[in-house]
Amino acid sequence: MTGDEFEAPSFMRTGTSNPIGKLTEPVGPVKIPVETKELLEQESRKAGLTLNEFIRDLLMLRAHGEEVITSLHHQRMAVVLGKVEERK
Repeated sequence: MTGDEFEAPSFMRTGTSNPIGKLTEPVGPVKIPVETKELLEQESRKAGLTLNEFIRDLLMLRAHGEEVITSLHHQRMAVVLGKVEERK
C-alpha cells in the first residue's frame, strides 16, 4: 500500500489502535536469542518505547514502508498543530 491509498486518519483511537487500524491481530510468539532480545530492549529504551511498541513499529515500517508511516505521522502532527481540521 502507498500513502495515497489511506484515507485521512481518524486520530480518535483507543490505546489498542493506531492510524492504520485497530490492533487486533497477534503475531507470534517468536523465539529469539537472549542477546537479540537484550539489544532490542536497549533500542526500545533509547526510543522511549516499550519492547512491544518498538517491535510493532519495526514490523509496521517493514510491512507498509517508511513513506506511508512517515506520511501518517505528518498528517497526525498537522492535526495536532491545527493545520488540518480533524475528520469527525
